[in-house]
Amino acid sequence: MTSALGNDTSMIEKSDGRPILVKTRASIRSILLSPWYLPAIITLAFAVRLCWIVVFDPKPVSDFSFYFQCAESIARGFGYVKHGGFATAYFPVGYSLFLGTLFWVTGISIATAQTANLVLSVVSLVLVYWIARELFTSELTGRLSILLLAIYPNNIAYTPLLGVEVLHLFMLLLGVAILLPCISNSERSRTGRLVIAGLVFGLATLVKMQTLLLPAFILLLFPQFSGEQRSLSIRLKMMGILYAVMIAVLAPWIVRNYILYDDLVLSNNDGLNLYMGNGPEANGTWVAVPWFPQDNNTQEEYKLNQTARREAFGYIKDHPFRTLTLIPDKLIALLSHGDGVYWNIVGTRSKFKAGGSILRRSDQINTIYEIVLLILFIASLLFGIWKRLQRGRGHGWPLLGILVIAYFIVIYLVYYGAARYHFPISPWAMMYSAALLSVLFERVPQANRSALRRG
Repeated sequence: MTSALGNDTSMIEKSDGRPILVKTRASIRSILLSPWYLPAIITLAFAVRLCWIVVFDPKPVSDFSFYFQCAESIARGFGYVKHGGFATAYFPVGYSLFLGTLFWVTGISIATAQTANLVLSVVSLVLVYWIARELFTSELTGRLSILLLAIYPNNIAYTPLLGVEVLHLFMLLLGVAILLPCISNSERSRTGRLVIAGLVFGLATLVKMQTLLLPAFILLLFPQFSGEQRSLSIRLKMMGILYAVMIAVLAPWIVRNYILYDDLVLSNNDGLNLYMGNGPEANGTWVAVPWFPQDNNTQEEYKLNQTARREAFGYIKDHPFRTLTLIPDKLIALLSHGDGVYWNIVGTRSKFKAGGSILRRSDQINTIYEIVLLILFIASLLFGIWKRLQRGRGHGWPLLGILVIAYFIVIYLVYYGAARYHFPISPWAMMYSAALLSVLFERVPQANRSALRRG
């Protein structure tokens, strides 16, 4: 049989099915590498997130309400104070300050915060593409990574929520993107990049204090990113430049809190979180603390946090075995399916019933998506280990993303696990999953030629 398809027609007629598979893989690969692919994915991601905001538009509840109220206070010139007029350091100031600055410019509006999330979420997709491409030296991996994040239901569902997650992820990805050339290139232009990275990571720490030590681990553990072996003194110098800038960024917040509490305070909830994960009521995830009041003033907030920290350390000391047995429960809670859709449901309870049905179905889809992603991630890790064992050093997957994942997991295993805490972890798992998938497509040309010769 002859046709305009030429050899592709003979491939379709093969009975063993392999040429058909090869042709399909080749077609998918051509789509992924086409010049219109990235603009199309970015446009799709923007449209889906915008539609989600317009259709559901959840109102701020729980922590989201706290951030909004404090941002409103900042925009009106009253400073970082919570409901009741009391100065607070319960959460770091970063996200409320970001929103408050926007509100001061544009006016106080939930829509303003949601628009900012929309822009940051889409820009984060571009950063994921760039980091994955550079980290794995694979254009295909970068393009698959941006696709996996673009259609990730939990990431989409967080766009209208007034939480720290979207801003923190953007700043985390931006900071790592800036650092990559610093640990892979020569001495030239490193100082400027370190200064900018210090600024970004300093602001990210003001949004989420857990970020504080991440750049130190990156700079100390990855001088060999490009195969170079740099001395410890050079690495310490790089770290010194970056952390000098970070300290300068954090200094106003630290000074403000020292004036309030006569103590070095980064936030007034670390002790409480430690107690939730390591107290008599602990079960691995968030629990209500009976003796912690909902309403408290500036000094009570500080004293309660100090009390919670002492109680937590005391409980860990007296019950070390139970503390260790909670670790699996914390990990399960951390890896449980994302809660973005859940908070949309809570914030839209008074809206149309059909919306609730759609959200519940979206939650189910998200659960399936995250299970598939976890399986792909584990398979990718095993494949990377196999590559390293078979081919030697330099042939496994890069370890930088594994470090970021492990860093956040360890932090939350010390405190407690919660679904929202894997928000900064998921994009890195997607990069490794994309790297595994790209292996299938990057071998298409050779497999295609073999199939044609057999035809």
